[in-house]
Amino acid sequence: MITIDAINTTEEQEILSIAQKHGQNAGQLIAAIVRGYLENRHDAQQAEAVLAGIESGESALLDWDDVKAGLYDLKD
Repeated sequence: MITIDAINTTEEQEILSIAQKHGQNAGQLIAAIVRGYLENRHDAQQAEAVLAGIESGESALLDWDDVKAGLYDLKD
C-alpha cells in the first residue's frame, strides 16, 4: 500500500469530490490517475525511441503520397 502524505486538505477534498462524482472511492481514482500517467510516460518513451531512430538515420520517414498510394494498392 502507498500512502500519499503531500496532499493538503483542499486537494484531498477535491479528490474525494471527483471520486464521488464518478462512483469511485479515492483509492480507485488515484489508481486510475497513476495508471494514466504511467501509460503516458511509456508512450512518451516509445516516441522518444522512434525519434532517436529517425534522427540517427536508423529509421526513415515515409512520404505521405507513398503511404496513400500503398493504401490504394491494398484496395485492389
